[in-house]
Amino acid sequence: MKTTLLSALFGIVSTFSFGQLSITIEGVPHTSGTVYTYASDTNTITINALVNNASGASMALTIKRVITSPISSWKDDLCWGSSTNSLEGQCYNGIQATNPYTTFHTQTVDPGDNGIFLAKIKPKDPDYGCGDYKYYIIQNGSILLDSIEITVCKTVSIEEITPLSIIVAPNPANSYVKVKINGVDGATVKVVDVLGNVVLKETVMGTSKIINTESFRNGVYFVRVEAESQRPVTRKIIVRH
Repeated sequence: MKTTLLSALFGIVSTFSFGQLSITIEGVPHTSGTVYTYASDTNTITINALVNNASGASMALTIKRVITSPISSWKDDLCWGSSTNSLEGQCYNGIQATNPYTTFHTQTVDPGDNGIFLAKIKPKDPDYGCGDYKYYIIQNGSILLDSIEITVCKTVSIEEITPLSIIVAPNPANSYVKVKINGVDGATVKVVDVLGNVVLKETVMGTSKIINTESFRNGVYFVRVEAESQRPVTRKIIVRH
């Protein structure tokens, strides 16, 4: 389950977001709320990131992985360590059975230094579909600093995956938000909070759905729309009463 983290796993360069942290994924600066979508047949999807401490004090950081759309046969691994001492880090292999999963190893990242993050998602036969993985960077066990969101889709033919076209408005939302779906007639809509909890899941029978947000707490949510033979789409919304 646990192996020593080797620096050879992480051949990447980096920068960051949110004031306290800045993240770079595969050498590209990360913007909070971005969903990275990958298509695969059975190839392993590997994501490398650097988590830079842009604050003036050391940070004790863990990673919480949440799969909001799990697929039973798929597997995933997670590594979390230090750019200054690779022996401090750990890899957690075959963790798909535990959801959510939090690294029991806390990585101390000093000011100006980087934590190194690696995730591997392994689509397996015979199951097809799209898996939605969210990795939350947490300070001192409870303070959510940022997240990395990844969708991996596996179909018979990669070329068959086409993205949905949706409109989510108003945003910010007060009492409701309307999801309009173009190009399909029928879909599933999920609303997920920043901790990965599914707060709403409903079926859209036509091309639009009105979601009542009066009972939602103020904050950031993610609206995810899924339809058969289509690549799912996620949009960030803000609820403000």
